Order: sequence, then structure tokens, then C-alpha cells
Amino acid sequence: MSTTPAWGNYHWDMLVEMTVIGAVFPLYDGLNLYVLSQWYRTGFLDYKEHHVMNAVWSMSKTAAAALLFSAHDAHFFWPHPGITLIYRWAVQLVPQLLILVPYLLRIFRYVAAAHDYDPVATAAGTEMARGLQRTEVNNSKA
Repeated sequence: MSTTPAWGNYHWDMLVEMTVIGAVFPLYDGLNLYVLSQWYRTGFLDYKEHHVMNAVWSMSKTAAAALLFSAHDAHFFWPHPGITLIYRWAVQLVPQLLILVPYLLRIFRYVAAAHDYDPVATAAGTEMARGLQRTEVNNSKA
């Protein structure tokens, strides 16, 4: 990026665009690995919230690919030679915000609580809760 002239150079535009798009993947995977490491440490996982987080991440990654191609299309969507970098960012990031914003607070609460999540609060008791979770895991493998 530092060796190409800024703003108006196709290669610089692509590098900036991919930096913005690709910056979220380590965040998504890092949060997922953190939660899974806490599951390994504690033996408990809030399956519902984990499913919500991964569904949102998957939807965001899938939308990123479709939005990337639609933002660069100079045939069906935009007149030739296409749109500039700022408009491509808008085409790609505004729908992403519509996907992510409704779930961000829920996901961050889930990640923040992952280090001490314990379903014992349901009054089932530690051994019963662990047994239920083991049964769920064993049933899913069958």
C-alpha cells in the first residue's frame, strides 16, 4: 500500500478495500476461539448464544463476498467504469451494519460472560448440569 500512489490508483483502492473487509475476520475468529477456550476451561457453553454469534458471523462473511462482487460490477449494477472507492465502501459496509448492529450488544455480553458461564444458576446443580451437557454432546455425535 505504501508503494502505490493513493486515491485513484486501482491497486491502492483494492488494497484499502480488502484491508477494511479483511480486518473483521481475525476479530470474528478470535472471539470464537476465546469462547471455545472458555468452554474447554469451564466445561460449559451457552449453546444458544454461541449459535447466534456464529450465525451472525457466517451471515456477515457470506454477505461480504456477495457485496464485494456487486460493488465491483460495472455491467449489471453500475455504469461502466464502475463506482469510486467511497461508494464501494458504502455498498459493502452499510448492509454489514444492518446485519451486525442488532446483535452486537448481545454478542459482546455473551463474550464478556463466557469466562464464568455456569448453568448452575438454573438450580440443577453442578453435576446434573455437566451430565446434561455431556448427554447433549453424546446425543449429537450419535
